[in-house]
Amino acid sequence: GSEQYDEAVKLAIMFLNGKSSNVLKAFQENMERASANLEFELAAQWRDRLSQLQKVQEQQYVHRSSGDVDVFALAEQEGKAVVQGLFVRTGRVLGQKSFQLENQLSLGSDQLMLEFLSQYFLAQDEIDCPDKIVVSHCGKETGPLISAIEKRYSKKLLILSRVRSERARWLAMAVENAELNLASHLQKRAHQRAKLLDLQETLRLEALPMRIECFDISHSSGEATVASCVVFEAGQAANSYYRRFNISGEQAGDDYGALRQALIRRYQRIKNGEVSYPDLLLIDGGKGQLTVAQAVLKELGVDSVKIMGISKGPARKAGHERYFVEGQEISIKGGSLASHLLQQLRDEAHRFAITGHRQRRARARNRSDLEGIPGIGSKKRKELLLHFGSAKGIKGASQEELLKVPGISKKLAREVYNRIN
Repeated sequence: GSEQYDEAVKLAIMFLNGKSSNVLKAFQENMERASANLEFELAAQWRDRLSQLQKVQEQQYVHRSSGDVDVFALAEQEGKAVVQGLFVRTGRVLGQKSFQLENQLSLGSDQLMLEFLSQYFLAQDEIDCPDKIVVSHCGKETGPLISAIEKRYSKKLLILSRVRSERARWLAMAVENAELNLASHLQKRAHQRAKLLDLQETLRLEALPMRIECFDISHSSGEATVASCVVFEAGQAANSYYRRFNISGEQAGDDYGALRQALIRRYQRIKNGEVSYPDLLLIDGGKGQLTVAQAVLKELGVDSVKIMGISKGPARKAGHERYFVEGQEISIKGGSLASHLLQQLRDEAHRFAITGHRQRRARARNRSDLEGIPGIGSKKRKELLLHFGSAKGIKGASQEELLKVPGISKKLAREVYNRIN
């Protein structure tokens, strides 16, 4: 409306007059207001605008100074901390990076900053270390850290917290962006928690479903069947827990059989204590798939996991999904936070399954073109595929090009060329 337009013009004028900090603050207030009103999509738009403006602001800070400086600022709230790094070389801000920390030991700000600097400069591969580091917090116990960094990088180092002129402006910029990124992270976390609360209420769960697993099956007419298992923790993807299951035997062409095989393999490991139990098991499918999942968990004696199915509705469009719990279809409003989370899980499981399927199919087809050729075992197949990149690359190669592959003689080159062409 006209009010939004007037506000946009006002903010643009402020920015052009060099008052970018005021604009950043206005963006943050708008983001927090939208989040408080549960308008999370609008809050995400303001968050993205904040990020873009920070990049523009970063490019404005060019100075005549020739120093190399790393600037680190800490912002902390609700046990969550953000360190904003700002990297200056020959007087120019080359870039920024935000580091998210969990202050699980309830360290003070000074100690938390020193712990971060220790991890950043000492606990990873050597990086470009300047001779000056400017920080928002550090206290007086910097001596041991400075000595350790100087020893590793063979250079003198200063850690400064009281600075003036351009360094003060760089630090102020880092502090401001640390606070903005922390607010953005907390807003995102609030959005994720709101989704979990809505899902808990919708399914009438006793506790928040903090850990959710979702399964999907992908294949092409029974070829290279792959089952995927994706895991969300606290409402967001936990990629390190993702798993794929290559399905073999008669079950490969049977969606129900493939799902059964994957669930048995997964939940046997869970029963053995190798993996944590989920609070909710989501299956991409309808009543049939749900029945399979219920039967597997019953066979394994797993009765503490809530199971539900999600399938595309008649129109096969997002927002028109059908949901099943305990064999019965339930209604979940299309635009609700709960439905958004379930769709996100389903889409991620589908993406992970189809990627695995395509990779497995490609490997199988690469092998099949070369299998059965006398003298070409697994080692030489691997060398050929590494050299040419794929079976298609091998097919396009001449005998002379095949000879360049380690272990391929004239006789083998002729044999391979004749067999695949």
